[in-house]
Amino acid sequence: MPDVEGSPIASVIEQMEFLIGQSLVKRMRSDEMAPKDNLESRFHLLETIREYALEQLARAGEQADVQRQHASYYLSLVEKTEASLSGDDSAAAVALFVREQGNLRAALAWATDHGENDTALRISCALGRFWEARMQFHEAFRWIDAVFKLQADTPLSARANLLMGAARLALWEIGCERSRELAQEALTLYAAEGNQVGRTWALFHIGDTWHIQGDYVLSSTYLEQCLQLLHAQQDWRNYAFTLSRLGALATLRGQMQKARAWLSEARELLYEYDEPGLQTVTLVYLGILTFVQGELVLSSNYLREGMLLARQTGNHYMLAADLLVLGCALGRMYGPFYTAHICSAAEMLYASLKASVPTAYRPLYDTNLGSLQAKVDRVTWDMWWEEGKAFSLEEICTLALSAERSQRSRSTDALPRALIARRGQVAATSAAGTGHCNIMVLSFVPCA
Repeated sequence: MPDVEGSPIASVIEQMEFLIGQSLVKRMRSDEMAPKDNLESRFHLLETIREYALEQLARAGEQADVQRQHASYYLSLVEKTEASLSGDDSAAAVALFVREQGNLRAALAWATDHGENDTALRISCALGRFWEARMQFHEAFRWIDAVFKLQADTPLSARANLLMGAARLALWEIGCERSRELAQEALTLYAAEGNQVGRTWALFHIGDTWHIQGDYVLSSTYLEQCLQLLHAQQDWRNYAFTLSRLGALATLRGQMQKARAWLSEARELLYEYDEPGLQTVTLVYLGILTFVQGELVLSSNYLREGMLLARQTGNHYMLAADLLVLGCALGRMYGPFYTAHICSAAEMLYASLKASVPTAYRPLYDTNLGSLQAKVDRVTWDMWWEEGKAFSLEEICTLALSAERSQRSRSTDALPRALIARRGQVAATSAAGTGHCNIMVLSFVPCA
């Protein structure tokens, strides 16, 4: 509705300005996390004024209705925004929920305290990936436990969805065993309701917990069941992602022909459906496969492409994984100088994300790192390693991209001057210290 004199909007604005003028309402500062084209005005009440307003609402018999409307509004907001938490707009979606976190907590508290079971369940389900992205595990489990304690006659799939959200969160903080238990319980509920999409999601998650724990045979068994269901559902996005994960497992099991077939098919599908985030994962897996097979030029090509996509999508976790393998490949091709600089920067990036080299690939990484380190004296290696820690992401990616050109010239003159200037100048900052680390969690995403 246009903001014209006499309209409801104009009346509300006049009332707000009056309340602000009387110091009963405070105008909040512009939110730095908000998009520049959406700096909407936000307001808050002083706590004493808020308490008085609630007393007046209760005295008038209107408090319950206002709180129900408030919870309904935020339920609609989170369900409308939830899908964006897994897409290209994830940063904006997370920023929105950060700004609204006080309101979201209030809506959840009212719903759980007043037996509004459906509302509490649906808000909790929708916030799962937000809590995960923000690593707010303690708060997430507090709300999830409160919802599970509600004796609610809710759809099985809704409870199963919340169990799956808890299973994903448990992978970060509690561990694989608990995560698998939650996913198995969700799988039972999905199967009881005949929900094939949910069943597929749970199977993938259970397989992934076995992958993390190093049982590649059992992991592959679950993922192959998942793959068949995805093919039947014609869910090609998740089919390609599952193919990619199976290809990685085949590499770890030494089944190189099968790994190449699965990863190649996944790559073709992901290009067809324009999935840059998942393309990055597949390119890293292809880079590892070809590295293991000694195809170093092909490996470095896959990894450079993956590195550029990881930068484009803001996925710093996959960027760290990519750089780790690329550093080893370039070291074997052109010398340990590249390994020391690039791998130390990659490890610093992992550390900034509170992560580390994935357990499954640690033996391969350690073996190659040790063999390359042995090619130079310890003092030189340590100097290079410390220098790598001081490079920014931009600088270390430039070094990785310029390696072939600099070797053709047989001179360090081809290296960017900024890198040469920094040699020996070790800063106490991490490789990720130049910007915000957007942790985009890539995973199987259930499609309705």
